[in-house]
Amino acid sequence: KKEKRKNERKKKESKNERKKKESKNERKKKESKNERKKKESKNERKKKESKNERKKKESKNERKKKESKNERKKKESKNERKKKESKNERKKKESKNERKKKESKNERKKKESKNERKKKESKNERKKKESKNERKKKESKNERKKKESKNERKKKESKNERKKKESKNERKKKESKNERKKKESKNERKKKERKKEKRYKENKKKEERKKKGQRK
Repeated sequence: KKEKRKNERKKKESKNERKKKESKNERKKKESKNERKKKESKNERKKKESKNERKKKESKNERKKKESKNERKKKESKNERKKKESKNERKKKESKNERKKKESKNERKKKESKNERKKKESKNERKKKESKNERKKKESKNERKKKESKNERKKKESKNERKKKESKNERKKKESKNERKKKESKNERKKKERKKEKRYKENKKKEERKKKGQRK
């Protein structure tokens, strides 16, 4: 009986020991499992953090790219604007220079035209003076001839009659040839004709008086 109880006790002790070992092993398994979960959780967190950090860097790089692209566009736009402004400024200068050339050319033409007009006026004035002097010479010559032929009544009457006819014919020719000259000289001719007529009448009266004196 003693032996039996002893063996029974050993079995219990052995069973308890085994349970302790099993319990210990089970506890170790749980601890190991929890440790593994912690590591996995830690690794997962690191992955997420690494992923987020990478996204931040990518986002930062993308933002830098956009900023760089926008900056480049601004510079290009600025350079393009400067080119247009420079082109417009050049066109303005060219237009201004062209306008000045035209104004200078027109001014030169005006001066040339004015000088040409003055030359013509001076030439016409000179011709008028020459014509006037020539007319005065002719008038003086005619007056001298009239005085010299004072006593040649018959010759003078015949000569004056012929001159009247010639003057009348010449006047008709001139009138048909140039209407304008006729109008300009019409008043002068009438004056001459009246003067000649007056002289003719005066000479006739003088002759009449001479005849009356001779009859007495």
